[in-house]
Amino acid sequence: MYGKHLNKDHQSIKLMIKKIIILIWILFIPSICLAWGPIQAFDSGIDCQYELDSYTVLQIDFNATDGSQVFTDASASAHTVTGVTNAEASATGAKFGQSGVSFDGISGHVTVPDSDDFNLGSGTYTIETWVMFRTVPGAGNQDYIYYQDSGASYYRLSYDGTSDSWAWRAKDSTGGVQTINAYHTPSPNTWYHIAVIGGWGNDPGNYALTIDGTKVANTCCLQATLQDSIAPVYIGGANAGNMIDGYIDEFRITKGISRWKENFKSPTKPYCE
Repeated sequence: MYGKHLNKDHQSIKLMIKKIIILIWILFIPSICLAWGPIQAFDSGIDCQYELDSYTVLQIDFNATDGSQVFTDASASAHTVTGVTNAEASATGAKFGQSGVSFDGISGHVTVPDSDDFNLGSGTYTIETWVMFRTVPGAGNQDYIYYQDSGASYYRLSYDGTSDSWAWRAKDSTGGVQTINAYHTPSPNTWYHIAVIGGWGNDPGNYALTIDGTKVANTCCLQATLQDSIAPVYIGGANAGNMIDGYIDEFRITKGISRWKENFKSPTKPYCE
């Protein structure tokens, strides 16, 4: 009789413990998740940061065998990405992963055919990459990081050695040019995370240029729609010159959201694919 009562008490204790565990999950796990903030990447055994999502319209990690000129776009569109002339994969130019892409400052760039994916329109967006100069452009030189110019309309992200500034230029529907000049003198052989963000501060009309996650300059209250450029995308130079002497890695274009709306910690790992 005593044994039966003991067994019954033991079962009651186990049931109580289960209820306590469930209560702890209900009360405390949501608070822990909120404290952690948005989960940008999942742990799948791959050492990466930020999940690949539908807003990503171009994502190039430039991982390839040294000397290769064929690269992969991880976005759903799987755009064709090709190195031209002396633009090629280099392990020396890797910020993350196997390699980055090397440019010799004389000839060569990376090309991506035009697509409606790159029509930024009136929505929010983020254009970002890692850049390292072997030789920083001096006075009279302007090296393009991202260039898409059909003449009547264009998007241009460059470093201008004359004004010592990172410069963003985009033609809008009124014929005006949206302009940001972020004054900064980079050091050679140093990586910088450069981002142009439409929708800074939660304002669709506010555009910012950040360096290593810190806003250096912005343009406020723009309402016009950016014109679509029907030209190919050029990375690391323009179609007729202005090539960088250095490296680019982890190039990404996001369309439809601002990846960041205030100062942030620049990525510490490659983007997930």
